[in-house]
Amino acid sequence: MESILTSIKTLLGITEECKDFDVELVATINSVLADLTQMGVGPSKGFYIEDSSTIWDDFISDNLLLQSVKSYMHLRVKLLFDPGSIGASTLASYERQISQWECRLNLVAEGAFGKINDPEGPSGDYTKLKNLQSINGETLIGNYDEKDPNVIEMSESDVKTMWNALFDGK
Repeated sequence: MESILTSIKTLLGITEECKDFDVELVATINSVLADLTQMGVGPSKGFYIEDSSTIWDDFISDNLLLQSVKSYMHLRVKLLFDPGSIGASTLASYERQISQWECRLNLVAEGAFGKINDPEGPSGDYTKLKNLQSINGETLIGNYDEKDPNVIEMSESDVKTMWNALFDGK
């Protein structure tokens, strides 16, 4: 069982034994957890940590989404916790990656690929992806519903291809 605080400290290069930054890190992690809740990721009632006793499984079950959440949390906390140590080109790269994670997490949270905690991967109704007309500025090809311009109809094969591209980096 992996502690949220400890894993983020490790990713930031801070040892588990060092407690000097725990108060600030907990506050920063909680801000990102609030953002994730607003995106529909994690418990709907919200979630927060107080110390290193809270584990990732308390926030979200161990699945494909968990790895995305960890990566997103790491970059967001890094930018909020120590922005002065990041150069301009690195900052731009981090911001692009954060934007990509937000897009991916939103897609999953909105049910575009079925249930978030489905251990079998994407499942559900693949024909209507609400509010999805583009990904990272690229317009999706599909048949838009004339009654609802925020609905696009796509084949199951196209959606599975998109799932793989988003989460497998292909």
